[in-house]
Amino acid sequence: MPSHHATTQATPNARERVLEAAYSVAAREGVAALTLEAVAAEAGVSKGGLLYHFHSKEQLVSAMVERLCQSFEEASARAVAADPDPAGRSARAYLAACAGDLGPSTRWLALVGALTLYPRLLDPWRAAVLAGRQTDQAEGVDAAAATIVRLAADGLWLGGLLGLPGPGPQLKRKVVDRLGELTRRQE
Repeated sequence: MPSHHATTQATPNARERVLEAAYSVAAREGVAALTLEAVAAEAGVSKGGLLYHFHSKEQLVSAMVERLCQSFEEASARAVAADPDPAGRSARAYLAACAGDLGPSTRWLALVGALTLYPRLLDPWRAAVLAGRQTDQAEGVDAAAATIVRLAADGLWLGGLLGLPGPGPQLKRKVVDRLGELTRRQE
């Protein structure tokens, strides 16, 4: 049993190195330069070693997208778990995740570029957006208010990602708080 565990441990490390290298290449040179050869060289593995984990460029890009989506889902889940008010908590969690630190923006910019190559890789995110709307309805929050909050959260996140001038930290906190108020049940 211990030898199986050691094998399981070694494989994710190489896979993680390849993913990190893919983010680096995409951030530095753009997604168009994201070739299997460039990623293998950056990761310090042979092309065969890379192909062991990712059989194609599309599979590599898909793993990059999946990893970023997972980090977003984890941030949102932490916010849901920390929110004692069930009404509107999904929209507030989405807002918290978008307004929070989701890791290096270069990774997210790589995601945007990757989606231009393989637009269908955004399908799981689209499904998650629709599921979020259904959750908002189930939580009893006003659908228009929850939609406004989610769209504004997208704007905060995308504006920050693109380096657009945004609110400073104090104003951003006030905006996030005001948006969060929209998700509370109005009596």
